[in-house]
Amino acid sequence: MESARFTASAPDGGAAGGDPASVAAAARQEVRRCQGATARFGGYGMRLAGLVILVGVQFGLALPGLLESLSEYRDPTVQWVAFGTLSALLGPELWYELRRRRRPTGWVTAVLVITVAATAVSTTGLASSEEFLGRGHWSYMVAGWFVVVLLLDRPLPQVAAGLSAVLVITTAQLFAAGLPDRVLLAGMGTSVVVIFAFQLAVAAIARRLRAQAATVQRARREEERLHTRQLVDEQLHADHLRRYRELSATALPVLGGIADGSLDPGDPLVRQRCAIETSRLRRLFAEHDETADPLVHELRACLDLAERSGLPVRFAVRGAPVPLAPEVRRALTEPVLLALADARGDARVTLVRDPGRVRVGVVTAAAASAGAG
Repeated sequence: MESARFTASAPDGGAAGGDPASVAAAARQEVRRCQGATARFGGYGMRLAGLVILVGVQFGLALPGLLESLSEYRDPTVQWVAFGTLSALLGPELWYELRRRRRPTGWVTAVLVITVAATAVSTTGLASSEEFLGRGHWSYMVAGWFVVVLLLDRPLPQVAAGLSAVLVITTAQLFAAGLPDRVLLAGMGTSVVVIFAFQLAVAAIARRLRAQAATVQRARREEERLHTRQLVDEQLHADHLRRYRELSATALPVLGGIADGSLDPGDPLVRQRCAIETSRLRRLFAEHDETADPLVHELRACLDLAERSGLPVRFAVRGAPVPLAPEVRRALTEPVLLALADARGDARVTLVRDPGRVRVGVVTAAAASAGAG
């Protein structure tokens, strides 16, 4: 009896085959991309748009009003300090949003308190109650938009409470400064209602858009899940057909020859061919089992037939499992299968897995020497 040695190896890169796992991974990546686009639409885009509006109001409406009314304020320095404070708050807020960073704990509360305080301080600089309706009262327009932008992700009642707090403080300051005549007071009331309603409507629309974005995200996720399922099923079906054709080319001639009498079941060569095809079938069934180490599982399926025939087989495994495509695993197990089918004595199978390579070796006592596979 002579010793036959078979060695098969595959690089770690063989894992990148067209197996169902690769298809599913590609589909999951597409899901994440779609979810990211939906999330940007539902949160990031709306908040950034709100900040753009706030910057426009701050420097397009409030600043010109401040400049026009400098001579009417009790102390213009107070107005510049209040305006500079609110402008300084825009810088970090824009940085957080453009960099998509999470705000520190308490940031929103602190900015809201500073906004309300700066608004109240600037309002005290108005010389008369009539100026509450003029362009000199620049801080009221800005304060409401700060509330809307900072509380954009919060429930609508919180936005309404923030706007109401600014309104209550301003109203108290108006009463302290002395009520104007009825016509001017009616105009103030109309202006307040319009601004308050518009800002609250913007917050409501933003909330509605977020709800719609969440619905789109769920629908997209379900659609991609079904698409992934379809891709995996198609890949599995194509793999089954290909494996069936491969087995038909080798197993059916043996079965047909035994059935029509052209092959003698007692012939050792016929028995060997039957053993090989039986091992291939066992390996095929093992490929679809759920296991943490598919290669070891398929190798054990190849060893099972030899062990059932009374052939002593030693099996050694070294290294951690490496993900491999089914085609690569078949290429590694085929030499083992052929060697064990021809074995006449003790056999030893070794699986060695390094970080960059997977090697399978088999040593058997055979009737004749065999080449390397």
